[in-house]
Amino acid sequence: MKGEQIMYYRWMKYWLGLIIMGMGVSLVVSANLGTDPISTIILGVANAGGLSFGIASQILLIIVVAIVYFIDKSRLKVGTLVHAIASGSIIGLCLKLQITTEHLPIRISLLVSGAIVLSVGIAIYISSSLGEGAFDALMMGVHNRFGLNVGVVRVFQDVVLTAIGFILGAKVGVGSIFMVLVTGHMIGFALNGISVIENRKKKTAGFAG
Repeated sequence: MKGEQIMYYRWMKYWLGLIIMGMGVSLVVSANLGTDPISTIILGVANAGGLSFGIASQILLIIVVAIVYFIDKSRLKVGTLVHAIASGSIIGLCLKLQITTEHLPIRISLLVSGAIVLSVGIAIYISSSLGEGAFDALMMGVHNRFGLNVGVVRVFQDVVLTAIGFILGAKVGVGSIFMVLVTGHMIGFALNGISVIENRKKKTAGFAG
């Protein structure tokens, strides 16, 4: 593909990933069994500081971006800014489609499917290499800087975020614990799968050429 076509393809992946991620968040929220780690710490900061969710999110974003700058500033790209501006709106739109149910088996199914969809969405937009959201950039920065497994880094990060959020007053449910334990590994698995698919495409294109 030509340069313009490659960039178009990367941006398509980026937006597709954000939309899928938003759908995943909506499913997790619909389960009503506990929020994901990032939402948990934002709610905790908002609760402790008497702030709105949006203001608390912006404050955390600035702090995390500063940390990423010192760990691996190459992770901070245009996509990081786009994520900060657009992800909240996309998630908000997806939340309007959330399902309300009191049946526990259905809620568990929503939580599990939400975790899978969320992880795949994050992996897709990260694979575009246009820049991740602040927390995902932190995850990938630590992964690159110290050579640690993506899944392990994500789990550790999620544990810290959830613990801080809980200490600051956010509610933590069984769904929160589930997200901490599985999301990182799911993202790592999805990233590996996307890498395999992309490499096969390149080889096929090479043979065709």
